[in-house]
Amino acid sequence: MSFRRIVQISSLTLFFFLLIAAAYSAAYYIPADAFLRLDPLIMGGAFFAARTFSAAFIPVILLLVVSVVLGRVFCGYICPMGTTLDASDYLIGAPKGNSQSLPNLRPIKYYLAIFLFGAAILGVSLIFIASPLALITRLFGLIFLPVLELFSEEALLLVQPVADKLDWQALVFTQLKTTRFATQFFIMISFILLFASALFSPRFWCRYLCPSGAVMALFSKKPFIGRRVSEECDDCGLCQKACPMAAIPDNPIVTSHEECIACR
Repeated sequence: MSFRRIVQISSLTLFFFLLIAAAYSAAYYIPADAFLRLDPLIMGGAFFAARTFSAAFIPVILLLVVSVVLGRVFCGYICPMGTTLDASDYLIGAPKGNSQSLPNLRPIKYYLAIFLFGAAILGVSLIFIASPLALITRLFGLIFLPVLELFSEEALLLVQPVADKLDWQALVFTQLKTTRFATQFFIMISFILLFASALFSPRFWCRYLCPSGAVMALFSKKPFIGRRVSEECDDCGLCQKACPMAAIPDNPIVTSHEECIACR
């Protein structure tokens, strides 16, 4: 397993752990909203709406500094939305490389970011309709977590008769309640459409729609440490075929660093 996959799985596991901690009001050393604090769209929207600086903005400032140095590593390694989309793209069998690139759609994410920040300046908070961290929190919190609770409840019902015979009273009287949310169906349909977009191109959301990715792209145009091509390149085109973001145009030596997620 590659280093990137290990980091992605670890990050997604931590994200889900913090989500469960928040759902059950458990206190840990890491803030339950740690990932949300790394979303430049959320933090930028909060800054423009409140017009005041908070210590909560420091993590995203550090992230943007990292983007200047390393490019969009957050998108390629840390973002739970990106990891989830990588998994769904693999399961769906999304096409790879530049063959499915739709360059005319790339500006959408910038327009969406401008619109959301503009609304925040005017005092209207619409950030959570398009923030990737907010959206993926809804997916895991409103869909995956209740499903996990449902399976856990059914497993508990199967185990309790055995626990009763063994006199494990704590387990016998344990009760789990499956959470229900009014917006579950809406969120499920939204993500079905998002996952299905992989039929057009991998990471469709990240390429064309993600406003947080647009913010990080502005800080990643010329990273100090980024993709480099040696003189030994024979123009085979394998990098172009493998790139999930279509960040390598016709010339494989050239890199659109603002689109590159440093997946190597």
